[in-house]
Amino acid sequence: MTRVSLLPFDARSKPRSALACFLLFCSFLSVLLGSAGLVEGFREFEPVVLTGSELPLFLGEPLDRVFLFSYRPASGWSEVPLQVDERRDSPHPVLGEVYVWSGEEGNGIDANDELVFVSKDALERAPVGEKPAGMGEGYEISVYDPVSDETRYVYVFASSSAQHAPLTPYITFDELAGVCPQNSRGVTDCGKGALVDTPRFSVKFSRRWVLDTFRIKPAGDDLLDRLKYRVYDLFAPGADIGTAESEEAWSVTSEWIGHKSGLVRYIRQVNDAASADNKTYVRTFVYPELIVREHELLVHPLNFLWAYFDFSQQALPVTLYYSGGSVTIDGVPDAFPETPFEHVLEASSSEGSFIIMTAYSGFDQATESNFLNDDASFWDGTGEDNQSLGSVGIKMTGVAPAPWTGSFELKLVPEAGNSPNLVDTFTRYRENPLGVSVSVWNASAPPPACQDSDGDGFNASSCGGLDCDDSDAAINPNGNEHCGSDTVDEDCSGMYCRPGDPYEDLVVNVFDLTLVGSTLGRSVGSATWDAKARRGDTNADGVVDVADLNHVSQYFGTKY
Repeated sequence: MTRVSLLPFDARSKPRSALACFLLFCSFLSVLLGSAGLVEGFREFEPVVLTGSELPLFLGEPLDRVFLFSYRPASGWSEVPLQVDERRDSPHPVLGEVYVWSGEEGNGIDANDELVFVSKDALERAPVGEKPAGMGEGYEISVYDPVSDETRYVYVFASSSAQHAPLTPYITFDELAGVCPQNSRGVTDCGKGALVDTPRFSVKFSRRWVLDTFRIKPAGDDLLDRLKYRVYDLFAPGADIGTAESEEAWSVTSEWIGHKSGLVRYIRQVNDAASADNKTYVRTFVYPELIVREHELLVHPLNFLWAYFDFSQQALPVTLYYSGGSVTIDGVPDAFPETPFEHVLEASSSEGSFIIMTAYSGFDQATESNFLNDDASFWDGTGEDNQSLGSVGIKMTGVAPAPWTGSFELKLVPEAGNSPNLVDTFTRYRENPLGVSVSVWNASAPPPACQDSDGDGFNASSCGGLDCDDSDAAINPNGNEHCGSDTVDEDCSGMYCRPGDPYEDLVVNVFDLTLVGSTLGRSVGSATWDAKARRGDTNADGVVDVADLNHVSQYFGTKY
């Protein structure tokens, strides 16, 4: 079984069930600090999230009876942080499953509970036949980074008698009062705030929807004025519901649900934005080097929607890198292309540098474009300075009367101080997600030996490898996906490519044309023949050319 935590470029994850209110928006801020060597090596900053259904031996086990270990030949077994978060069905079906915010359900681990660790705790493979003292049944979990071509391992066991080692949490947080904005129409409860701290960064949530502090350690100043939201218009006068709406307005009209923290992550949830009741939510997950902010809603008719990060005064000047060049963020308007949509950007300043990564699916009736408003004279009504200093993010335009649904991700990936241009590096990360496999670890018998029967350089998935068909050398993660009449998953993505749909989002649209257009001229054997080019080669003839564009055009508008 393969799990991914970074979205691939083709956004193969399907839109989730329709959830109602204002927008369906998932925002990810990931924080990677350290040397360039960390960027180039094994991807240590990502979390791995498994469910109880993937670890059936542990179903019914008490939460505190499950242990996670890494292995080093020189020192043997070491317990490492594992967090188990219980989930239950929501009384509001459109919200799906919700977290248990305090106490326990009392039924031990069940199928929808989540077990979470960070990939940097995965180390070397343990010798066959060994396990930690006092441990019972268990699993080997392999984590494969296709960018560094490295596999690491952790081991999870159950024990009825062992005691946990004294582990230091990766996350600490202080609960703050959710102070409402001045113009709150008499509302005095704006939920709980929080100051969350990790070894790499700190982040502050002032009230329900407001994320307004982000500092990179060891000594970086606050990079962000805040994460801002707008619908209808960019002007947002405080908490008023008028021509525009904002994160301030939604902090007044939404409902605080809860927050919690453990060894590995902090979670908080707020329901609703400005309309409907219990039909949308915003969830935020803070990991040691990653912030994941998920929003899910079904949208009624809107003309515009913006979601963007606004820089603080002290962060300026900032160099914003993108695939076509760079601009300087300094409060003076810049020319910045609205299209093609930039999935990876980088902001570099003396207070810290970070990658902005975006992906989305759905929103079939809207047009997505890049958004940059770097204008110190523009008064947008919220934040410390009410200005628009390098506001960078996404703009959705033209929502039709029918319900509008989709998903959207944003990631921030910083380093301390100014950083070189890392857009290409993180584009490769985005296009090549981590692969996670789970297999029973039987200490009394060796696990099945990994094989590469077809000689294509990839081991069979049955032993933890990534080859979904080890009998055919043309089928593997580097296979050429043919977008035709066959139903073969040549690149082991978990989906086969329908005619005209190399983006694999089940609708032939501008994203498919953009994918092919951005890889035109690439061919087998060249340095640019990567996962993106293989997908752009819709007819699998070894070169991305006009024939592939014509193929997409032939099916344009088709929905599968």
